[in-house]
Amino acid sequence: MNDTTPLNAEQEVSRFGPLRKEKKRKVLRLNIFDPVKRNLQSDFNQLVETKNEDEENKLTIVDDEATENCLNPVGPLREGDELCRLHLGDERYVVLKSFKGVMQVHIRQFEIGAKGPFPTSKGVALNLEKWKKLEEMHADDIDLSVNNFDKNDENVACKIHLGSNYYVSVKKPIARVDIRRWFLPLDSDVIVPTKKGISLTFKQWSYLKNSMTVVRQLVSKELDETVYCEQTNDHLNQMGYFACSNCNPNGYMDYVF
Repeated sequence: MNDTTPLNAEQEVSRFGPLRKEKKRKVLRLNIFDPVKRNLQSDFNQLVETKNEDEENKLTIVDDEATENCLNPVGPLREGDELCRLHLGDERYVVLKSFKGVMQVHIRQFEIGAKGPFPTSKGVALNLEKWKKLEEMHADDIDLSVNNFDKNDENVACKIHLGSNYYVSVKKPIARVDIRRWFLPLDSDVIVPTKKGISLTFKQWSYLKNSMTVVRQLVSKELDETVYCEQTNDHLNQMGYFACSNCNPNGYMDYVF
């Protein structure tokens, strides 16, 4: 598959993403709470055995300690505490946390500072409805476009609305899955992309799909209680749809990708 920024071929990976190299450090992969461990049979709880004490590079799953602390908090979770942080590669993470009482899934670029990785403004935050819609309704459509990307006779272009002008799209010639917010400029009938979003390589997209299982385990009750906007009582007719700023944020217009 054509990928302009492939991950290092020698890099070890886990089910959820690549393992980051750290120098001269023994690592014990920490246990996460039992339901996740049992259901996912994750490799978070496996011991990394180092045969050579003088080996320069040791491998560890990214941010095990931070994830452990969030999944097994000493006290109640506070506003902004992370429930998980899962590595997609190239310092990109799926982060689950609450903001102003609303649970959100961040897909965000991090940078390495003196105190470790920290989030940047590059990325996107999806509420549970948008995340659930991506997981349950549209992941297979994206996979179809990704799998057919290198086939010359296949039309792989897709652009899927998650709500409120948030779209996930794949389009040649760029081998990326783009998750982004769009907007409608004044005096225009064509929506354009904003900087609020992130483009994932196809391998990072596969890790993102794996992370959906973890997020589902952590907020299963909240996801089960999340109802799609289209299924609410005020959407029983077309006027309800047209009046909805989530389903039809730009008024009575259709857009061609």
